[in-house]
This record gives sequence, structure tokens and C-alpha cells, in this order.
Amino acid sequence: MRPILRLSDLCGHIPVLLLPALRFSTTECARCARRKIFSLLYSAERSARATYMSRFSGLPANCPLAAARQCNDTVYRLTQGNPPVADDVLTYAEEGRPLKYNTPSAVCKSYGISVFTDRRDAVHRQQAWPNGGGTYIATAVLTAKDGDIAHTPPKMATSHHTWWPCDGVDRVSLFK
Repeated sequence: MRPILRLSDLCGHIPVLLLPALRFSTTECARCARRKIFSLLYSAERSARATYMSRFSGLPANCPLAAARQCNDTVYRLTQGNPPVADDVLTYAEEGRPLKYNTPSAVCKSYGISVFTDRRDAVHRQQAWPNGGGTYIATAVLTAKDGDIAHTPPKMATSHHTWWPCDGVDRVSLFK
């Protein structure tokens, strides 16, 4: 690396040290170099996002939620069957349920599956709404290959999360 010393070769901006590995010409100024760096970073970010999104097809824009992270949790879900069947692990979108609110966040959550990370919250939900959840509580150990998860509690603070399974994940076999 060597500093740019000939100001007459520049476009009037402050010269910078340039990294040969980034393939900048020796006469680029800080502004021009910064544009090139941002362009490289943006294309790398877009490529990473495309790879990430290929794990989830059919989701609306900005979904999973920005707060989502890769799964690494034991989760609990209310089910009608023991063992669970395919109908026990459908999203609201797959069931065709109408949304109470038509916000981007609510639409995104409708493409995920409601789970709890604390068994006590699943038991509480089961007892509080005996007709609206399930007779059984199924358990799954989710890993990064199973999808993303975000803490999405209702008005009361609970361990409710929304799980967006990756394409190809056999949801039923995860729950016991």
C-alpha cells in the first residue's frame, strides 16, 4: 500500500491509502473508494440474502421478521393429535384463516407456526382456551437447519414465538 500523493490526479477529494486487494486505482480518492467498497458490500449482502431467502420460498417480503434468528430451541405446540398430524402444524396462511390485522408484521406471522419456548405457557394457553388450541402438547427440538424463529408475544409477556420452517422441513416428524 502506498499513499496517493499527486493531488492533481484526483477529483478534488481527500486522498486515501488504497488496498491493492480491492483493486482500486492508485488515483482514487476517499469518496470514490468508499463508493466502490459500498458497491462490493451491497452486492455481497444481496448475494447472502438471496442464499438465505432460498431457504424460505413463498413468504411475503420482509419475512421472516427482522427480529428472527436461526432456531436453536426446544419448543412446545398445542396439537389435536397424539402423535401430531400434518393439520397440527399448518400456518394460518396455509389454513386460509383471515387476519385480524392486515399489517406487514401480521401477514408475515401468518406464514409462521405458533410455538412456545416454555412448557408452562403452553399449558396455560391450553387451560385458558380449551376449545382453541389443542388437547395435547407436542415438543420439538429445533436447530438452525429447521428454520428461523422470533419472539412474538401477544399483549401479555409470554414465551410465544413464531417459527418459519425452511423449505423441505418435515414439521410433523419434529414434534413428539
